[in-house]
Amino acid sequence: MIASGDPVVPRVTRIGVLENPESDHVFGLYREDTERAAWTIGFQLVKAEVRRPQDLDRGFERVISGGGQGLLVLTDPMLSANGRRIAELAAQHRLPAMYWASWFVEAVDSWPTRPTTTR
Repeated sequence: MIASGDPVVPRVTRIGVLENPESDHVFGLYREDTERAAWTIGFQLVKAEVRRPQDLDRGFERVISGGGQGLLVLTDPMLSANGRRIAELAAQHRLPAMYWASWFVEAVDSWPTRPTTTR
C-alpha cells in the first residue's frame, strides 16, 4: 500500500481528479473506489469536473488552485478521446499523473525523455 510520506510519494497529500459527471454510469464505481482509497491513505481529493474538451483547461486550473500535487484521470470516453491533451496539460503544469491506460502518455511526441509506463 502507498501512503503519504512513503519514498514513492513524499509529502503528497492532495490529488487532483479529472472526472466527467455526464458519464456517471461509466465511472461511478471508480469514483467511489477512488474516494475510499484516498480516505484510507490519508489523501485529500481535488475534484475537477470536465464535461467537454473545452473544460480541460479550467479543470487543470481547479486542480492547481486547489493545491493538487498529482493527478488521477478517471475512466471516461470523453477523457479518453482527449488523452493526449490531458497528458500535455499535466506535463505543462508539472503534475505527476496516473492514467488508466498507457496510451495517454505514449501519444505525446514532445516528451524530453519518455515517461516510464508499467504494464
